[in-house]
Amino acid sequence: MQIDYLAKNGLLNNHKHTGNTIYLWNDFTSYTNSQKFIKKQVVCDWNLVTANGTAALAFTAEVLKMIDFNDIYSIEKQVALQTLGFYKYSDKYGNPFL
Repeated sequence: MQIDYLAKNGLLNNHKHTGNTIYLWNDFTSYTNSQKFIKKQVVCDWNLVTANGTAALAFTAEVLKMIDFNDIYSIEKQVALQTLGFYKYSDKYGNPFL
């Protein structure tokens, strides 16, 4: 896991961050920043976005927002299409393919 690599090598020591669970990093001697571990799906700090393993869509959305890929509303609608599914999305926002 990439976030574990960052923790193991001390690369999270100057950032707020998240991950699957902090106890997995107890043996990582280079990791010294447990006080800035935040129990959230996704955490953005400076130019770093971290997420736990169940937050693929939220992670992607935060990266797209960070790089100004599109306006925030459009990014959130794209994520909603994936999380709600086509029919619930269409009820809420209209058919995205028309």
